[in-house]
Amino acid sequence: MKRVRRGFTLIELMIVGAIVAILAAVAIPRYYYYQLRAKRSEAYLIMGAIRTSEEAFLASYDNYAAVGPMPLALPGIVRGQWNVVPCAPACGIANPAACTSFECIGFQPNSRVFYQYQTGTLIAPAANPTPELGIGAASDLDGDTVVGSFAIQSNNAKNPLNQGQCIDGLSACPLGLEADNIIECVPLAF
Repeated sequence: MKRVRRGFTLIELMIVGAIVAILAAVAIPRYYYYQLRAKRSEAYLIMGAIRTSEEAFLASYDNYAAVGPMPLALPGIVRGQWNVVPCAPACGIANPAACTSFECIGFQPNSRVFYQYQTGTLIAPAANPTPELGIGAASDLDGDTVVGSFAIQSNNAKNPLNQGQCIDGLSACPLGLEADNIIECVPLAF
């Protein structure tokens, strides 16, 4: 009776190993890229929540509040701590410039954040009752010292070109973006 050998040869195992190595070389960088893109979604979510809080503040105080930056240091690879800063007692309808913390607009995220957030405002004078808002987010998610940022600018004065009327003071976005949309200021910078 003849004995049949079963198993793989060394060449077959080396070919399989090479295929796995090639797949890993392609997949790992793409996986890292998709992780960074997932972290960017935080900026969209929190900027939308800040916008909602600012609109509620506007309904009560007839102006927006210029708040931030928060966290105090620019986060990046590691999430930053969101510090609760109490609202100044002078904050009110008669003094909206004293409303400089996120607590004044009733906003606080549920956890630590990858981005730093700040709002800028054009306080409405009595002659022109159209306050404007700019919200910015910035971070260095990949640690390469190139800061990625997002901005949203309002157009409450209804500029016919639908351009934003207020910058946030944090992002790298210029004035005059398409209003009421979150814009990536430095494309593909994480």
